[in-house]
Amino acid sequence: MRIAYVCADPGIPVFGSKGASVHVRELCRALAELGHEVAVFTPRPDGPRPDGFAPEVVELEPDDGDEAAAVLLARDPACGAAAAREVRSLLYAAATR
Repeated sequence: MRIAYVCADPGIPVFGSKGASVHVRELCRALAELGHEVAVFTPRPDGPRPDGFAPEVVELEPDDGDEAAAVLLARDPACGAAAAREVRSLLYAAATR
């Protein structure tokens, strides 16, 4: 089976050390070991590929306009960084579809 694992959260670096990063990799690794063809689509691979991680990783970069809007929101005292992160995630998820 061909499986596309979409990690649309820009806060999760697929090659990082966060728990969510490890979860993405281990689930994809297990699926590949079962014989499935796995590709990971993410806005943020970050870092070197871990040893033994075979699935293809495709970086889907955020739209420049969406990123600029999120930066402006983060700088706005009425909005702030937390709201900007949520808006960035929503815009990215919509564009990824």
